[in-house]
Formats: sequence, structure tokens, C-alpha cells
Amino acid sequence: VQMAYAKAEEIMNYATTEAENIMKGANEESEQTRRAALVYTHNLLDDAQKHITEALKEYDAKQRQLTSALKSGIQIITNNKAELAMQLEPEKYAKKQKSAEAKSQKAQKEVKAKKLEVPEKKAVNEKMEVPNVKE
Repeated sequence: VQMAYAKAEEIMNYATTEAENIMKGANEESEQTRRAALVYTHNLLDDAQKHITEALKEYDAKQRQLTSALKSGIQIITNNKAELAMQLEPEKYAKKQKSAEAKSQKAQKEVKAKKLEVPEKKAVNEKMEVPNVKE
């Protein structure tokens, strides 16, 4: 009977050791699989981030081009409307033209009134400083 108990004890110890080894192997394999899944997911996210970043850059460039084209179109339309307005209402345009010319002449008189000093002649290789004048 004691021999049977000893044999059973030995079998139990062997089974426990084997079960622990199987569990340890399964846990290691599970951890490796988990890490591989994390690395794979990280790489997928990295690729997605690169594609989205590139798409955003392209979108920004296209948006700037579109904005520029629209502004250019608005400027062309504004100029065309001004030309048409000159032909439809020449008197009104003449008044605006005279007003703009008066402002220009006034600005020129102010510049002359300031009596700008002429800088001395410099050597050929030296740069001449030009005074800042608002027109």
C-alpha cells in the first residue's frame, strides 16, 4: 500500500512538473504572440500615419492652389467689372480718376516739401543708401 502511495506521489509530482512546464511554455508562446501582434499593429498604424500625413500635405498644396486660382479669378472679374463700369458710367469714373490723381499730386508735393538730401557720391564698389520715401 505504501508503495502505491509513493508511486502515486511520484506520478503526481511528475504530472505537476509537466503541467507547470506546459503552462510555462504556453505563457511564453502567448507572450511572443502578443508582442508580435503589438509590433504588427504598431507597424500598421505607422504606415497609416505616413499615408494620412502625405495625403494631408497634398490636400494642403491643392487647397493653396485652389485658393490662389480663386483669388486670381476674383481679381480678373473685378478688373473686368471696372472696365465695364468705365464704359457704362464714364462721368462717375472720371470723378474717381480725378480724385486719384489729386491724391497722387498731393503725395508728390509732400515728398518735395521734405527736401530730401542727396547722398554723397560713393566709390563704384560701394552701395549707395537710398532714403525711404512714401509715395
